[in-house]
Order: sequence, then structure tokens, then C-alpha cells
Amino acid sequence: MSLLGTPALLSAISLLVAASGCSLLTTDRAECASNRDCSNAFGAGSVCRDDGFCAQAEIHPRCTKTYPEDLLATPEKRLIYKDYIVFGSVFDRNVGLFILLEKSAQLALQQINAFASSEDDIRVGMVFCDARVENSNFNDAFLSTEEAVAGMTVYLADEFGVPAIFGSAKSSESNAGFQAIQDRQVLMISPSSTSPALSSLDVPNPNDASPGFFWRTAPSDAFQTKAMAFDMRTPGAGRSAPVTDVAVVHVDDAYGNGIYESFLTEFKALGGGEVIRIPFNAGSLGDAVAQAGMLDVDEIIFASSNVADIVGFFDAATNQSAYVGKPLFLTEASATNDVLKGTQNTTLFSNVRATRPKPLDAELDIIYNSFLSSYRTTYDDTVDDIENQVFTANAFDAAWLMAYSAAWALLREGELSGLNMARGMRQLSNPQGALVEIGRQGGWELIQQQFRAGAAVDVNGASGPLDYDQATEETATNIEIWTITGAQEIQPVYTWTLDGVAE
Repeated sequence: MSLLGTPALLSAISLLVAASGCSLLTTDRAECASNRDCSNAFGAGSVCRDDGFCAQAEIHPRCTKTYPEDLLATPEKRLIYKDYIVFGSVFDRNVGLFILLEKSAQLALQQINAFASSEDDIRVGMVFCDARVENSNFNDAFLSTEEAVAGMTVYLADEFGVPAIFGSAKSSESNAGFQAIQDRQVLMISPSSTSPALSSLDVPNPNDASPGFFWRTAPSDAFQTKAMAFDMRTPGAGRSAPVTDVAVVHVDDAYGNGIYESFLTEFKALGGGEVIRIPFNAGSLGDAVAQAGMLDVDEIIFASSNVADIVGFFDAATNQSAYVGKPLFLTEASATNDVLKGTQNTTLFSNVRATRPKPLDAELDIIYNSFLSSYRTTYDDTVDDIENQVFTANAFDAAWLMAYSAAWALLREGELSGLNMARGMRQLSNPQGALVEIGRQGGWELIQQQFRAGAAVDVNGASGPLDYDQATEETATNIEIWTITGAQEIQPVYTWTLDGVAE
């Protein structure tokens, strides 16, 4: 268990949030039994406090972005949106990819509201909080994005009473955020946190009555490490011989530790030899890269979900002769233009193989194609190239699933809450249920019809089928092995399938 779950640090987070300028505005002394009582009376952002009366939160300096744009602009505007279900979101806006994830989620929210045709239809909003620490002007006491995510999830849960939070991006951030609010029964859905360590973060044996509260539309890296081990141990597709000894340079957090531990198991199971572990923290990346370069190993894996770390790895390794011709292996976090186009020292790109969840073919998959088309119509396509940006489709799906689960909570459980939304999440993967296609108006109407009848459904998203295992509440996926071209673009090599074979 991370220290971010300790009472002492949670208390410190509360103080940090308070010190950052967050305060409550007392409304008329209206009694309440739920947050919905208060939002119905006073509008979005009004919550039912422990004393049984309504109060309204000021907007935190990190959380000034909302959808709709004027969701919380004035008391009058808050009343206009009083029937909206308001979710929360926490992402580090220093990373270009994470901004794309926010925009993908907002696209889903816009579609949901556009599909609403009557006063009784569900409409949604979101408060977007910024977890930046470096290059920010918030002047608060958060020392890391993990601390900022933890603090802002507490803020969103306590001061806005959100039933669900979209995010966060990195595994270490989601770990911190979820632990900070795990006693509040708030649903949390990450589009991109893939560490296998997160599989044990939530309840051990979820069921319909007692579901888990941490979900993700991205698959666990347990599949990625299986594919990595398979690729290294199987000659062909650019490999002349199986890899025997490996060094794993990884960030010392939930993501990096999960990659190392899972890869070690899979590599050994396939007869692999020595796996040397070289963890690093802030300030020690250069030393870790130098240490790995001195080892007599066949290949070096680099694992971090931090773009700056990946770019820093190439900056450090390029200056060392030991890396000339040394095979390198990267994980899915490198499948973004932040790395491919943002790295200056690219001479070692020709040494790289990497993995990522297998993306869909836009020419063959209608839902994925529709997502891309809608994104390009809504935003400036000359700025955002999302087709090869990992987890953008997952972010779109995550926001839609929040709406779906909210529909279950209202239509079947009779109350909007994180618990009832979590129960709704378990109703989205019945292979015998009606097939619902995310982002399509007919699908939104169909799912509400099915839920009114108490029937579970089977959901296909822009990222593929969202087939959650009822025992683990996680999805599975095929993994693509890829290299980097001279134009700094992704070149697929082959696909590792869930059957454990190459296609």
C-alpha cells in the first residue's frame, strides 16, 4: 500500500487543498438528504454537507475549466445546469497526450448532450482539474503530480460531490487519487493507467452487490508484458535469435514496478535468463542509463509513463557508446507524438522495438472511424493527429461509460451515486445482451431502453469491445509490436494475440 493511503498524508492533502484557496459559500439554510437535493435547489456545485444543509463550493484555481464552458460561471448559470450530472476530471496538462485525452472525453460529453431530446433525458457536465506541478502558477504546496491528483480528487469528491471521476492518466497518479478517496465510494475510470499493480487496488472479489470503484478502459500491462516476453524469446519478425539476458530500467512507481514484476514472470516462464532490475527516481535517470549501458545483456527495456523520462532516456543514452547498436524495448507510453516528435536525440530510434494495445483499423471499424471523424470535425485537425495517439479512443469510451453507468444508477437503482454507477458498470459486458455501439445515437437510446427493463448490455467502443471480466472488472486486448521509422512514425511489425501467437 502506498503512503498516499495513510491518514497522515490524507490529512495533509486536506490542508493543502484548503491552503490553495478553496472555501465554501453558505447558501440559504436549506435542509438536504443528498447532493441532488442541493443541486436541484441551488444548481451545479451545490452539495449536501454533513450537517444536513446545502453549501456551494468556490471553484479551485486548478479547476477553472468546465464543460459546458459556463457550467459554474454565475449563480444564474448554475441554476440553468442544475439538472446536469456533474463529473470530475484530473490530468496533468503539461503532457500533450493528456490534453488530447481530456478533449476526447469532452467530445463524448458533447455527444451525450446533443443526443438528449427531452427534458427528462440525461445531460452531463464535467469539472476539469489540472494536476500540473512544474510550469504552473498555482503556488500551492503540491510537490508532485501524484500529490496534486490526490488533492484534487478529494476536492472534487468533497466539495462538488461528484459521483465519478475521469482519470487520471499515469498509473502512479491513479493509484494516488484512488487511495485518497477510496472510503468515499466515488467511481474512478482511467483511460490510460495500465500497471498490473492496479489490479489489486480495489475490492478483491467484486460482485453486483459490492462492485469495485476503480475501472479502466485501458487493459492491464499484464498483456503487454506477455507480448514483450513472447517477442524477445521468439525468433523471426526482425529477430535472428531469442533474447537471453535483459536489463529493465524503470521508474520506481506503480507503473514501472508493475512492468518489471510482470515481465520477469512472463520472461522466466518462456525460459528466459537473467533479468537485471535498475529502478530510478527523479534525478537518478542518468545514473540508471549509465549503469544499464555497462551491463552485458542482450536487450534493455525502458519503462516509464512519464514522457519527460522517455525523452530523457534517449538524451542520456545517445551520449554513451555502449548504446550504439544496442537493442532497446519501449512500452506503450512511447506511442505518442510527445515522444516520437518531441525527442531531439533520435539516433537510437532505429534500435527500438515497442509494444502498445493493438489500435483498431479506421477503415474497417465503424465506431473508431466515427470517433476520429467527430474529433476532427469538433477540433482543429491540423493541430491534433489522434489516429496514432495511444488511449485517445479509450478516453472517449471512458466518458461514455460514465454516462451509461449513471443511466443505470438513475433508471434501476433510483439514486445517482458512485456505488450505483459502479453497479451499472457491471451491466455493460453481457455477451447475450443487446449490442450497444458507443457514440451512436441509436446506442444511447437502446441502452436506456434496456436499463429500464433491467437488462444488461454488450458494449463496443471506439477502442474495441469493452468486455469486462466479471471476476476482475478488467478488459483484455491484443498487443501490437512496432518499430520507429526514419520519419519518426510508428511502423507496425505484427500483432501478439490473446491466444499467445503472432499474426
